[in-house]
Amino acid sequence: MGEYLTHSKKNKFGIWNYDGTKIPAGWAKHYQACTRVLPSSSFSFKTFKNAGIPEDIMTLVPHGASEEYFTRDDVFPIHSDRKYKFFLNIAQPHTRKNLPGLLDAWGKAFTNKDDVVLVAKVSIKEQKMAFDVSWTNELAKMKKKYPKHAPIIPINQFVEYMSDLYRACDIGISLSHVECFNLPALESMACKKITIASNYGGNVDFMNEENSLLVNGKIGRAPMEYQYWSPHAHGEMFYPDTNHAVEQMQRAVKEYDSLSEKFAPKLEEVRRQYTWDNAVKQILSLVK
Repeated sequence: MGEYLTHSKKNKFGIWNYDGTKIPAGWAKHYQACTRVLPSSSFSFKTFKNAGIPEDIMTLVPHGASEEYFTRDDVFPIHSDRKYKFFLNIAQPHTRKNLPGLLDAWGKAFTNKDDVVLVAKVSIKEQKMAFDVSWTNELAKMKKKYPKHAPIIPINQFVEYMSDLYRACDIGISLSHVECFNLPALESMACKKITIASNYGGNVDFMNEENSLLVNGKIGRAPMEYQYWSPHAHGEMFYPDTNHAVEQMQRAVKEYDSLSEKFAPKLEEVRRQYTWDNAVKQILSLVK
């Protein structure tokens, strides 16, 4: 980090996050090159504090949803007449995003007789790094295990306005092992969607039982291939309970109208608070 801030003078802000509980060895010392370090969530704040970064040099500045989530009303064409469309925005299928766990929960939750479809924005590439998984391989495993599963529509192409995809669907879902913030969950909520996510990580700053459906689980060791760059033997992550995930997914469908009505007021609060304009204002307030 130090080399990127050498030309700055008075205000040196490190907008920094790490998707894990143990940052790579040697990284923490670079806080000394900053005026302030700006983690995006309580989870990241705690991770950095545990790594030895002084609390008094950090300010929590949450991420936000982009303007398109508030100003556009276009929808992406989803070629399915299924009533309830679940949306998974996983982009790069890294191990920590728990793609196998999500597909397993989908196979358990619904069959092709249910009026649902899973729309997955995912990169369909062969794995190159230890922390990658193959969408093609994981989908094949799920289809073999659950041959009567509800349909899945992968979207691999570039989408100019991601908010169009969220608006085209009804329920956002993520079952990650660890997220320093979980922007897809926030974006789903910004589009006023019922959102399901792991009850762990950065998203619990803005997700609770009054505005979303959280999936319980347990905290355990993070295998080496689930960590980036410099794995730590004591790294931790969350293991979502598959059965509870199934319950929450089925509940989102069965109680769709009542949950939408219940969550609506709290989703408006999230929409007002978590914007990039607010993040900019908070950063500017730190300028000396």
